[in-house]
Amino acid sequence: MKKTIALIISLAIVLSLAACTVQEGRDEGADEPEKTVDPAPEPEKPDTPAEKTGYASLTENRPAAIIDWVQEGVDYSSVARLGAGLLKNAEGDNAVISPLSAYIALAMCAEGADGATKTEFENLIGSDTRRVANILLDRLSTDENEFSSANSAWVGWNSQLREQYLNDLVMYYGAEAYLTDFDISIMNEWVNEKTNGLIPSVFSDELDPMTRLVLINTLYMKAKWASPFDAGVTYTDLFHAEGGDREAEFMHKTAHFEYLSGDNYEGVVLPYKGWGMKFIALKPTSGTVSDLVNSLEGVNPEGESRKIFLSMPKFDVDYTIELTEPLQALGLSGAFTDEADFSLMSEEPLKVSSILQKVKVTVDEDGTEAAAATVVEMVATSAAPGFVEEPYELRLDEPFVYMIVESESNAPLFMGVMNDPS
Repeated sequence: MKKTIALIISLAIVLSLAACTVQEGRDEGADEPEKTVDPAPEPEKPDTPAEKTGYASLTENRPAAIIDWVQEGVDYSSVARLGAGLLKNAEGDNAVISPLSAYIALAMCAEGADGATKTEFENLIGSDTRRVANILLDRLSTDENEFSSANSAWVGWNSQLREQYLNDLVMYYGAEAYLTDFDISIMNEWVNEKTNGLIPSVFSDELDPMTRLVLINTLYMKAKWASPFDAGVTYTDLFHAEGGDREAEFMHKTAHFEYLSGDNYEGVVLPYKGWGMKFIALKPTSGTVSDLVNSLEGVNPEGESRKIFLSMPKFDVDYTIELTEPLQALGLSGAFTDEADFSLMSEEPLKVSSILQKVKVTVDEDGTEAAAATVVEMVATSAAPGFVEEPYELRLDEPFVYMIVESESNAPLFMGVMNDPS
């Protein structure tokens, strides 16, 4: 495992949209219909993916919008609710998701929704998504840690994408926009570049031939613990997993940490360098870790300083989850049906068909390294105190929940369950 480990959270969220016959009942009576991105004949394709990616850029000379940076009244709780809901509906061992990247991708999709579909998105992620996303991303960009976010829109040659929608993606989300034939090698190359090679690909199969638009979001973060663990006192011990005891490498540290406790949990906060983000680990004191996941919205992420002897396992997790059903369970149901209304996005009727997320997380003595990629496809409708105290022993040697959050708002970037670190 690397000695210089950092937090890298990369999540690519891809929304691919397709179209068919305009649904009966659409308004066809406007004298001056809204402009769309005109279909263009496919040019002769360059030989290399890098050349091909750049030849059809739609982003040039489109200025960024002025974001309202007033932070009073901004509600970041929708990011936490989204994360808690997705994790609650995740299955299998060592589930982990990236709420912030999911939030940004859904926000870009919501820009094109109207009617009942728009209401579904607002109930799930709120209506102030532009400010929430941009302010959080700005806070996470510090001198002490590397952080970047990238968005892209891949527009099919035969799409009827509305120009205003594309402008909004570029202006409010900084999206790079390309005309494309949806060559998955090109989009995989873009994701690989934006995630520094941690996510080499998000597409393995060719896209639906009715695809009209693909949206991709990536997050990249690199950070170290504010106070690293001493690798010299890391040793193998037993982790009491639900399926039986497992051997795992445990890190140890005695220091003043922020200690968290509630009716059914206790935990600890580990800040990353720069104080822009922090790692939270929670273990159940009654019930199971699943019970704790189901009550995450009631967890108070603020605690009190306490001298703690902390034992925490190193872990390296790979996880894949289909997010369609979890999102449907959270109320985003109509967006997956033929009744979905994305009329602000395109003249053609569109719906969400599937959402897949792949995640990798590594935690060791120096910090955290993590990467995630999500593919969403849309198809056509058919400080230490100055006194001496005995340390409190906190052993994370049984299943626990962990979160990586933005320090000021506690909006989660990553949320996961560690069931088996072996």
